[in-house]
Amino acid sequence: MKSINPLGILVCVLLNFTILHLQGEEEIEKRAERPLLLLYDDYYQSIRPDRFSQGISLIPEDRKLTNFYHPYANSIPNGTFVFSRIIAEDFTVKVSQLPLTSELLGGANAYMMVCPIKKEMGGRKSITEFEADLLESFVAEGGILILVLNSFTDPHESHFDLEGMNLISSRFGFRFMAKQTDTLLIPIGRDHPVFSDVENVIYGAGTTIEHETQPDTEATVLLESNNPKVPGTVALRLRYKKGTVLALGDAGTLGNAHGLRNETDQWRVLKQLFHNLLPEGPMPGYGWRNGLKLRVKLWHQQAISGYPEELRLFDPPRDPAAEIVVNSLRKLDSEAADSSSRETGNTDAVLKGYVSGLADWEKELTLSFGEFDGKTFPVEWTDRQDNKINGRITPRGEVLDLSVGSSILAPWRWALGNEIILAPLDSVAQIGNSWTRRTLTALPNAQLRQTPVLRQAEGAVKFEGTELYMGKSCYVYSKTINIEEPDILPQDLMDTAYGDYFSQKKIRLTSGGQIAYSKAWIDRETLLPVKTELRTSSAFWWKNRDRPDSFISSHDALAAYENKSDVRYVVTMGRVLTAVFEVE
Repeated sequence: MKSINPLGILVCVLLNFTILHLQGEEEIEKRAERPLLLLYDDYYQSIRPDRFSQGISLIPEDRKLTNFYHPYANSIPNGTFVFSRIIAEDFTVKVSQLPLTSELLGGANAYMMVCPIKKEMGGRKSITEFEADLLESFVAEGGILILVLNSFTDPHESHFDLEGMNLISSRFGFRFMAKQTDTLLIPIGRDHPVFSDVENVIYGAGTTIEHETQPDTEATVLLESNNPKVPGTVALRLRYKKGTVLALGDAGTLGNAHGLRNETDQWRVLKQLFHNLLPEGPMPGYGWRNGLKLRVKLWHQQAISGYPEELRLFDPPRDPAAEIVVNSLRKLDSEAADSSSRETGNTDAVLKGYVSGLADWEKELTLSFGEFDGKTFPVEWTDRQDNKINGRITPRGEVLDLSVGSSILAPWRWALGNEIILAPLDSVAQIGNSWTRRTLTALPNAQLRQTPVLRQAEGAVKFEGTELYMGKSCYVYSKTINIEEPDILPQDLMDTAYGDYFSQKKIRLTSGGQIAYSKAWIDRETLLPVKTELRTSSAFWWKNRDRPDSFISSHDALAAYENKSDVRYVVTMGRVLTAVFEVE
């Protein structure tokens, strides 16, 4: 009998575990590979001939068979053609005219059923336990199921198969009600657990949804009726075993007419609604917890550079922390100045120097977390002198309702509420994914004051990957914000008291802008921030209205030309902000 080698057994066990772990990660990535295939049911509907164009029958007597929610119905208010394009980044919509089978579902990532028709009301087939069993297994194994219904005044007279839909929904702990909410504009709070950077959505005259806790299921209420006469949930997401279910009580919410409204956030909400059905990524949110305390070391530096002659930005008073450095001329600049003086006779040209202004500040704070209320954690920033600023923070990292706080901390408020925690995270993002959100960004202050002007802009966030940093295995995220010159006024670069000195009355910006790039390292084990670094570069070219353009024009029978004098100035400004986090 051969002896047993314990080390060999351990190696085999670890090898098998690693293989299974990698297979599990590959399975998750495969399920989340976009765009996913979404089968849109057109089988459990009325039997109708193929005579419909843009959702409208070419034969008048067939129009009663219309599927008003069909993705090809682009000319009907409730058609879902616009919706199918809104979600195209995440889902490829394919209409299915086949009955439910395991083979059909085996080739799809998602299955969507919208207002099926009862057989006794002209449908091909009513929904039975057979369909419910198939769809439960589909979700349990990682599929995405979308169930959409509409309002009911009398379920017995309605064409919609309420009973069949609730056979399916009961497997996941919810049911559609025989209710009508009326058409609503539902507000969406900034602390919503799923939606981000949206304010409202139109919900048509749909129904409500009742749900209860059941094993293997995590329910998230997405939207609630704000009609006091008909309260209740109207959109619900359920994570069931490996998959996800979306229940929506109104099909018209997805319709062409609402999807193209630009006075609401309809298309953004629909895009996010379906985006957040994808499997959760490796970092669905930060690892905040009640009682957590983080020690945060902050360093902030600003710089401004240019040739000071007539560079108005160097004239107003600077921050006391600022230091002005005059750089010696480069050989290239000296030779250019010598050439200029020979041509113009201006011997002062060689005396011009290149000037940089620098200012930096440091601070150490403690960030303390309170108890999660289901949406946000209350937080408190405190320095060593017990100066405080309070606020709330979401699992995605968005800081909300930051208090005015102590005047000692006021210069840091913009950084605490906006910059040092990279946000918003995307809970379903896989490595390599990118997304955009409206955010605030800081403009440079030419006087090198610590507190900047904030401007709203689009931020492009990317889940970069993993990296070993400061001895920790980290997830790496980045955010890039690009602002062009038309969005910036000259006086935005000065303190208010001196805004008129560098205003559009005296200055006309001609080109330039700003790029801000943040990089964040987040501990893969704890999901807590390790370090954030922000680096910004701004450059602005302008014309001084005290030095107007001039030209000499000449023309004859052969040519016309201008010798133009066009004086422009340039300044380059930079900013670096770093935050290093340690658990106390």
